[in-house]
Amino acid sequence: MSAVPSPEVGPTDDVPLSIEPVLGWRVWHLVREAGGLRLKAVVHPATWAPQEATKARCARTSHTAPQEHCTCGYYATSSVDALASAGVFNRGIGVIGAVAMWGTVIEHARGARSEFAYPARLRLVCSQCLQGGSVVDPVTVVDDTWLVPLCDRHWRSRGNGHLPASVVQAELLSTYGVELLPPPKLPGLRVASRNVTPANVIKWSFLGIFYVIRFLISALIVLWMLGIALAVIGVVVSAVVGAVTGSSAASPSVVVSSAPSISTTPSRIVEPHRRKPPPRVFPGIAAPCGIAHGDHVELARCLAPGVNLLGISERSRPRGQARDCMGSVDAYTRAAHWWICWIALPGAWIDPHPVSPNPYTAPKAVGGVI
Repeated sequence: MSAVPSPEVGPTDDVPLSIEPVLGWRVWHLVREAGGLRLKAVVHPATWAPQEATKARCARTSHTAPQEHCTCGYYATSSVDALASAGVFNRGIGVIGAVAMWGTVIEHARGARSEFAYPARLRLVCSQCLQGGSVVDPVTVVDDTWLVPLCDRHWRSRGNGHLPASVVQAELLSTYGVELLPPPKLPGLRVASRNVTPANVIKWSFLGIFYVIRFLISALIVLWMLGIALAVIGVVVSAVVGAVTGSSAASPSVVVSSAPSISTTPSRIVEPHRRKPPPRVFPGIAAPCGIAHGDHVELARCLAPGVNLLGISERSRPRGQARDCMGSVDAYTRAAHWWICWIALPGAWIDPHPVSPNPYTAPKAVGGVI
């Protein structure tokens, strides 16, 4: 990570001055709050205040952020390549930039966490193109869940109101008092995915094994439901046969012969034993996919861009990583009545115990649950 001059923010007694802060890379959502443009964090629901450096706070405890044994602090990657492989180019991302980091800084293999951070340079990018692995200047900004910058090719399919991107970008730079970031060169995610490299071979192997497991789980569920259906059909058929047999025996034929008289009273009809079908209890097994965001996992479709986590989950009371997970895993998520064992693909940056939404209540289109 390289050093750049510190951002021009007003020094206070609480903000330690640093001549050479560390430079990192980030992306943001763009929103409008209280009539002004704001940079919104991707993972946490927090906005970056303009013209001031806010001290990082830990959401779990009251200790000073960041700490080596925790995941708190301002995150940034050490390079554009690391940013592209971190799985943060998601829907709605509209701003890419360099941030100055100072105070307590904890460096990692592909980035760092800091006590203070402030944007150094910013640039609007087409959100759709960024998901595809390229930086393209937008021509307009669409007012959606966030303010989404789009290029000429992508915005024409959207019917929402829009503003010129040049006007919005000028307002953003003025709001935060920073300069325009030169267009960064991304590593070319689509082209690189076709290259036969050791990392890609490992990734494809994991995906192949994962989809085989998903197929086997789906087949077991189909066979289980088929067995229940056959059991219900058997009960219904037995009931119908019993009803028909009872109806024909209600009016028995009387045969007159020299044989000893036979009572014409019909015999007692013994109907098949009727039992209620077993309750429909679906097995609590799932295979979700996710995108790693440090201490947080975003559930996503398994073929969605940026997916770098494969999980095996069970809807039961967790017993701990050593007993729930088979072999070595990269992360373990648990709640009161479900748990997930995560396997990280090469390049994923994930905490050993991240937070995750419940895969059994998430929509299938989002969670990727079987």
